[in-house]
Amino acid sequence: MLYGGGFFGCSFALLLMLQHRPKLSTAFGLNPFVSRPIFARRLLPVSIKMASSTVCSRSHHTFISIQDAIGNHGQENVAFVDGSWFLNKAERNARQAFEAGPRIQGATFFDIDDVCTPHESLIHMMPSPQLFGAIMDIMNISNDSMVILYGQEQCPMVHRAWYTFLAMGHGLERTKVLDGSIMDWKAAGGPVEELPTDTFYVKHVKDMQVGGPMEDLPNDTFFANDMQVGGPAENLPNDTFYSNDMQLENALRTNRIKTRYQATGPRQVVDMQRVLQVVAGFRSSMASDDIIVDARSAERFNAQAPEPRQGLRRGHMPGAKNVFFASLLRPDNLNRLAPRDELLAHFAQAGVRIETMDKSTNFITTCGSGATACTVAAALMECGIDPARIFIYDGSWMEWGASPDAPIVATTDYCTSSNLS
Repeated sequence: MLYGGGFFGCSFALLLMLQHRPKLSTAFGLNPFVSRPIFARRLLPVSIKMASSTVCSRSHHTFISIQDAIGNHGQENVAFVDGSWFLNKAERNARQAFEAGPRIQGATFFDIDDVCTPHESLIHMMPSPQLFGAIMDIMNISNDSMVILYGQEQCPMVHRAWYTFLAMGHGLERTKVLDGSIMDWKAAGGPVEELPTDTFYVKHVKDMQVGGPMEDLPNDTFFANDMQVGGPAENLPNDTFYSNDMQLENALRTNRIKTRYQATGPRQVVDMQRVLQVVAGFRSSMASDDIIVDARSAERFNAQAPEPRQGLRRGHMPGAKNVFFASLLRPDNLNRLAPRDELLAHFAQAGVRIETMDKSTNFITTCGSGATACTVAAALMECGIDPARIFIYDGSWMEWGASPDAPIVATTDYCTSSNLS
């Protein structure tokens, strides 16, 4: 199934203050660098300031320069979010690194492995709109907020967090990626926090017992477990509480609990059935307006190297093109995409000639788990592809390679881009 529409969603934010978890006070309520609680700040439509020479010179304004981001730090309704993710958490754990610091002053952490739809065999699947909305409320992000996502040093995976915001309807004009890492930010004089902090998990949301629809409550009424921050919990009817995870999850999914942030989607995401239809068109030699771009390495694409996850077959989808995601990044700074002319060259080398391509062409990006497929999506936008024509296959090879019935090619007959790892 194809979930359509483009990233043009545009209703504001609720923050929980978990007073019974002292270490979480910085993340949930009180920021030591502002004079009042985060949740007390007025949420206004934001107009981001950009220098005329750098930011948004790229095709779809995906990235923001370090200097322009520093210039917008501290503005009302501008949120900085660390979206770092690493494949091997034993070697690099993004959450632990954020908690230890340095981090951008006032930033929050978005964990794609936590803010997701649970699945028995797939990781970081797109969250439900209700769950995403609840997390945005906790992070004090409104539908009108300008969100600037950034990554830790040499982190090439931040694009999955960026794409999640887009898929949930936050909009390209309000969702930016920092053109550099936290260390680039620090070197440029951007304000940072060095002291240890704590981060929230989705389970903290599910620990929350909320009294009735949120919009029906007084503005100063918040709940954390059995404790009501805004007043005695016993003043509410007993049947307005959700006493366990299942009740809260059901309430979120059926809109019995209303989040202030109104998410939509997931948009621009396809499932296995849709990809099977595209592949069937390739195999029957029928003309197709779709192109599948696989972000894995050439060795994995051509079945010359094992998959990093057990139980997956080797090879690639019939008709897919291979553009290794790392070839689209600057070797000296994996937080930044390569220049546009280099991106175009890598796509062309794989048989994807963007400059001469029909504008009705749809792109489906895939990878191992749906993370680096988002890097390819970002590169396609930088090359001028209409965002409404770009989709990610959420299950990616974790789903396709585990399916005994999914067609697979295990030869080197297909073009691949340079492997610049």
